[in-house]
Amino acid sequence: MRRADSPRHAEAGRLHESALQAKHMRKAKVPVIESPSAEDFFEGRQEGVTLKAALDHAGVPARLRTVVNFKQFARALVEVIEEHEAGSYPIIHLSMHGNETGICLTSNEVFDWEALGGGLCDVNEALGGMLLLSMSTCFGFAAIEMAHRSNGEPFFALVGPRKAISWGDTVASFTSFYHHVVARQGSIVSGVEAMNRVLNDELFACKRADKAKEDWHATKIVEERFKRIAERVSKSGSPNIQQRSRDFMELLSSK
Repeated sequence: MRRADSPRHAEAGRLHESALQAKHMRKAKVPVIESPSAEDFFEGRQEGVTLKAALDHAGVPARLRTVVNFKQFARALVEVIEEHEAGSYPIIHLSMHGNETGICLTSNEVFDWEALGGGLCDVNEALGGMLLLSMSTCFGFAAIEMAHRSNGEPFFALVGPRKAISWGDTVASFTSFYHHVVARQGSIVSGVEAMNRVLNDELFACKRADKAKEDWHATKIVEERFKRIAERVSKSGSPNIQQRSRDFMELLSSK
């Protein structure tokens, strides 16, 4: 079995991303889909408005949709497909509240990763499997779980923060990302590196959906192997911890 992190696999990933850059980024547009909380509306906090203005100044084509419920969110995703059919390459930017398990709209409708991934699979399919998804939410990178929770592939690659983040930091970092990736046509990986330099923190990460699925399945295989080994060791009847440890290492090294 070829290892997921082999040089050949890594090179294939770089070539795949290069194809994405060359073929699509010249036609890229950023549909910003924002769903602030009621408190955000009251306080006048709208990341999408600020980000759209910053991208206009940076020469990055962008469009803003503010949605308050699932029906409007679904309409915004349909617009993304229509934009692609009209000849552009949409990079979806989701700006809303979230946590390790999903996102929340203004209406307080909550979508876990499985539900969100199911909807995005249709969008990604319409985009030829090349959707770049930006999660401008707290714990946005946790959305990588959509890759193995969905029947299809909800995106080509995902970018997001590993933990909670302020609106100010998301605006600054994503402005840098889109300027690097779209305006300057740099790579996705180097764009994320630029984001982290802006914040002086390794907060943002990116991963392809196919690599996320491979990693998840590899982890499950290892977990199942350790579980079987632990069960066999516990049934071995060894009289002391040292013997059980030797049994464990022997079983671990066996095929």
